[in-house]
Amino acid sequence: MTKRTRYVLAGVGHRGLSFFAEPLRKEFAEYGELVGLFDISSVRMAGVNRMWGTNLPVYTDFNAMLSDLNPDAVLIATNDASHVDYVVQTVEAGKRAICEKPLVVTAGQARRVLESARLSADRCTIPSIVTHNMRYESSVRQIKEMIDHGRIGQVSRILFNEKLDRHHGADYFRRWHRFKANSGGLLVQKGSHHFDVLNWLTGSRPRQVIGRGGLQVYGKSGPFRGVRCTGCSFAQQCKYFADLSTWAGDVHELQLYISAEEESGYFRDGCVFDERIDIEDYMDVLYDYNNGIEVTYSLMAFASIESCRIEVEGMDGRLVFEEIYPTDWPPGDHIIPGMEKFQSRRLTLYSYREGVQQIATDHWQGDWQTERLTMLPELFARPLEAPLTECQATLEDGAWAVLIGIAANRSLENNSQPVDVSSLLEED
Repeated sequence: MTKRTRYVLAGVGHRGLSFFAEPLRKEFAEYGELVGLFDISSVRMAGVNRMWGTNLPVYTDFNAMLSDLNPDAVLIATNDASHVDYVVQTVEAGKRAICEKPLVVTAGQARRVLESARLSADRCTIPSIVTHNMRYESSVRQIKEMIDHGRIGQVSRILFNEKLDRHHGADYFRRWHRFKANSGGLLVQKGSHHFDVLNWLTGSRPRQVIGRGGLQVYGKSGPFRGVRCTGCSFAQQCKYFADLSTWAGDVHELQLYISAEEESGYFRDGCVFDERIDIEDYMDVLYDYNNGIEVTYSLMAFASIESCRIEVEGMDGRLVFEEIYPTDWPPGDHIIPGMEKFQSRRLTLYSYREGVQQIATDHWQGDWQTERLTMLPELFARPLEAPLTECQATLEDGAWAVLIGIAANRSLENNSQPVDVSSLLEED
């Protein structure tokens, strides 16, 4: 039997457990094994072992974990701002880092990761990966294939517009993501999905970025505020109230957050109107690539319905992807009645040569379910030494995905002045 790959999980939150650890244990156990846990919370790790009926070694010291367990790879799903430390330590130890997006949240962190990877190349011959799962979305892959096969000719313009509804969008403003020091804001945390796909579709590097945005609905804009939803005196009148106890009862991993509140000081249902919130809830970005393609990008977090639209304009035609989908996974119930049962997805080719064609595409199957079904086999069922696939993103890819959002943040903070993306890698 082929030797199984030894993994440790860094970060035992919902993302790390549901996206990585659970599938590894249940669906890919013949290829790999989870040999330990790392987290800043001993309570959460103890809760994981109880939930699974296991006795995995647990660590709050990352270097000690690497030394004691000597894993082949580390699954990194911690707070976004902490990714840099764990990626660097993993790579410098000669191990594969498998990092949840975004890779990093600042330009300085991007430079540190890339420099560490360069200096460790002789010791770490197995390439590390950033899990940009949007590359695996079926319609995105179809768009990539049609562009690469010249179905619309030379690409000149791309429009990318995503609207998060007040059910999904509000949830970013309850969690630790609501502070830029933790997440880099939505242009980094959420936008890195989109910018990575745009980099992948264009086959080029971003050149110059202009950004604008603000905080219109959440944070200081709110009519009242508490500390958290639990025990809030405004629960009956707040449209964004989320009953964490009921929700966590349906999602077992989330009970771990509640059990560790006293130890960590973190609660999962922070007030969306907290005056300390410093991330934007609407953002617009204009930028171009070195190959001349120009992009118009928009993201908002308080839409009436959740939707995504991508238009790719070529010299011989246009591709249009349009999607409306339900958001039934976050807590709370601020949603248009009936949306939980509604979804629409369409991919259309407008071609001077081929006419108008509706391109068959998969139906939406839930919170990144399709992407996990295609990404995880490539991640866990292939030998570590196998070459990366086209869809697997390198550390360099991950850095360029966040640099667009970082440049846009810097632009919007400076009256929408243009920012050269490559200059962010040249700063001291």
